[in-house]
Amino acid sequence: MSQDKITSFKGNILVVDDITANLNLLSELLSSAGYKVRPAPSGKLAIQSAQSTPPDLILLDILMPEMDGYEVCAKLKASSKTKDVPVIFVSALHEVFDKVKAFATGGVDYITKPFQADEVIARVETQLRISRLARQLAEQNIRLQAEIEERQRVDAEMQSARAFVDSIVENIPNMIFVKDAAQLRFVSFNKAGEELLGYSREELIGKNDYDFFPPEEADFFVAKDREVLASGEVLDIPEEPLQTKNKGIRILHTKKIGIRDATGKTQYLLGISEDITERKIAEEKLRTSEANLAAAQRIAHMGNWEYNFVTQKFTWSEELFRIFGLDPSGYEPTYAELLEKIYPDDREMFEWHVQRAIASGIPYDIDFRFFLPSGEIRYLGTRGEGIANEEGEVVKLFGTAIDISDRKQVEEALQLAKEAAEVANHAKSEFLANMSHELRTPLNAILGFAQVMQRNSSLSTQDREYLNIIMNSGEHLLGLINDILDMSKIEAGKIKFTETSFDLHRLLASMEEMFCIRASSKGLQLLIECCEELPQYVQTDEAKLRQILINLLDNAIKFTESGLVKLRIKAELVQQKQLPITDYQLFFEIADTGPGIHPEEIEILFLPFIQSTSNRRYNEGTGLGLPISRKFVQLMGGELTVDSQLGKGSTFKFDIPVQLAQSTDIKIEQPIGRIIELAPNQRKYRILVVEDNLTNRLLLIKLLTSVGFQVAEAVNGQAAVDVWKSWQPHLILMDIRMPVMDGFEATKLIKQAPNGKETVIIALTASVFEAQREAILKAGCNDFISKPFQENLLFEKIAAHLGVLYTYQAQAQPTSPGGESIEQLTPEALTVMPKEWLAQLNEAAETCQDENILALLDQIPKSQEALKLALIDLVENFRLDIIFELTQAATQEAA
Repeated sequence: MSQDKITSFKGNILVVDDITANLNLLSELLSSAGYKVRPAPSGKLAIQSAQSTPPDLILLDILMPEMDGYEVCAKLKASSKTKDVPVIFVSALHEVFDKVKAFATGGVDYITKPFQADEVIARVETQLRISRLARQLAEQNIRLQAEIEERQRVDAEMQSARAFVDSIVENIPNMIFVKDAAQLRFVSFNKAGEELLGYSREELIGKNDYDFFPPEEADFFVAKDREVLASGEVLDIPEEPLQTKNKGIRILHTKKIGIRDATGKTQYLLGISEDITERKIAEEKLRTSEANLAAAQRIAHMGNWEYNFVTQKFTWSEELFRIFGLDPSGYEPTYAELLEKIYPDDREMFEWHVQRAIASGIPYDIDFRFFLPSGEIRYLGTRGEGIANEEGEVVKLFGTAIDISDRKQVEEALQLAKEAAEVANHAKSEFLANMSHELRTPLNAILGFAQVMQRNSSLSTQDREYLNIIMNSGEHLLGLINDILDMSKIEAGKIKFTETSFDLHRLLASMEEMFCIRASSKGLQLLIECCEELPQYVQTDEAKLRQILINLLDNAIKFTESGLVKLRIKAELVQQKQLPITDYQLFFEIADTGPGIHPEEIEILFLPFIQSTSNRRYNEGTGLGLPISRKFVQLMGGELTVDSQLGKGSTFKFDIPVQLAQSTDIKIEQPIGRIIELAPNQRKYRILVVEDNLTNRLLLIKLLTSVGFQVAEAVNGQAAVDVWKSWQPHLILMDIRMPVMDGFEATKLIKQAPNGKETVIIALTASVFEAQREAILKAGCNDFISKPFQENLLFEKIAAHLGVLYTYQAQAQPTSPGGESIEQLTPEALTVMPKEWLAQLNEAAETCQDENILALLDQIPKSQEALKLALIDLVENFRLDIIFELTQAATQEAA
């Protein structure tokens, strides 16, 4: 997997020297100073490495075989990718001629061997600082040029500003005019003014209102002009009629203001007039429409009312009389009479809303019950709002009312249905809890005793194969059970989002390790591509993300017969106002070159227990992988989608938000060997096993006694309490579902005793529901373990609570599948093979062609079986880089 990790270092330095001792000396010196070092033993490899990923600086030897340092530097400077990388020559040549030639070929400095470590570090830091300053200077020049261009642009904009403003005035749809303050003659008009009045600008300039309008209109306009000039304030005329030349009388909304000169004297009068004739016509149409709407409300049996709380008088529409079962020709009830008609339990609520509307003008929308004259109870939905006078005081309430009795009946029926559904859902949860217990309890015994048997070193090879089949089959069955229970938990709304901090790069690497062999066995290429911005440490639900990727990659490889499967991950930084929180949006794509999915099947692809035609052909799985994955993605804040073409393949996409985490937040578990016994010189630990199931009880006793614990047993909660009182165990493994007395009650009784809190109680549960786990901890248990469990988890929990120390089985040395020891590889070991073979293996390793490598390894003779096994071990552990380095060194030695 090619994956860029985000690492903090002072700089990337390429060190080129054909002498290994010099190469190692410089690499160690620079690495200890905080630099990332890439060694290259030859000029050719140095050029290839620099072209692939240009370093920040190059330390270059001169005297090298095949290609000396001068030629290497010249080639680097001739390439656009590496021409700006500073080169410091490090050579034993000390003549002036050599140094001049080094600088002539493009070197920036020259260090003579033997050198001082401080001198090398100082010169490297100086050249890196110069390089950075050069880049900063170039960036500053670019910014300066941009500023100059921006200033020129602003100047150009300022020059056109007046023309722009003039254009706005000219093209604005409202009439704009200017008069001189002395004689009130027009001095300016825009195009809209010409079109409104029907006169050209030439006709208007120099004239006054009396030259164009009737005397009574002209008198009005002049009076308003004088008022503006006298007050010096803006005058807003909401409506004024205007006789035009061609459009008849128009209604204008006009604003006028005086314009002063630098001395404060008013020189001009500016007017802006909007033609609101069409708006006034529309308002009249709106009033007519509102009248029609009122009639429609009557037809729809919706009543309206008005209440004057000063006079305590109601005004009702005819329809409201009918709703209350009253004669419309009669009189409206008073407020007190209305309260009598309202159901007693609803009167206080009704009065509170009415009084609040009167006091603060807050509208209301409420439902209440009322009595018909026959005594029948009906429901009324009413809305009300205040009507204020000119002083802003609420003097009336106005509203609508509609009989909603039928709707309420429907709502009550729906509520009853909802309650019935909740009862059914609770019954389903109980069923799932029982099924979880009944399925996982015997499976715990199967997997548990299989683990116990694995501890027996006397088993034959065939017996171990049978045992592995039992373990694999049991774990497969557990996976199917977990899928079904996960889907049930999702449907019951019991799946929770559990955020943790984890190493995303490590997770992706584990995906590659998990699926690469399977993909390779089918002749598929598995690619995982990560963007450079992908954060390494993030916070989200790691378990659910892992399960999603496993489901999607498993499907992609299962249904793809040829080609490749690609996992692509991109990251986008999400800007946050609250720092230092940093959010990313991660985008995942899983693409394959499989048969594709028929468009009609895409609609049912994410339905539980439904399998596509392709899936049915393979006759595998439960049809729950994709539905569970989609629900998990949705729970994590994203959405899972699919694009597919028949015969070309499918691409599943999803994105999720994550937060950046710190490396210190990540707990890294180091692999250890199998526990074989308690470490010496410890106290004798007493553990009580409480389990009604004989098989599971024997399993726990066998596991615990095999490593040296003192164990007692109890078959139910009551027996557990009795044994605890007499034996005082240090720790109790407490089953939850038991006859006579369950684990909850037994835990409470023990913890309530005077010295009960000193006893650690770990619950054993086959439940997968979070609610029961919370109840377990609430009852007083210190921890819990889910059945079926791995023996190492059981021992880890005990150690965490009691401080127990164990003795572990030593880790085995690397061996082949047949048990042969794997040789420690050296370049000399490879020289037994022909040069042509070494060159082919080197090329295959450099281009990551593992299939070609394995084909070449088959050519190794039987006499060199240890060499073959060692190389195969490197291929299986994805260390093609070591094979490349070994073959490179072996080729040079053979030469």
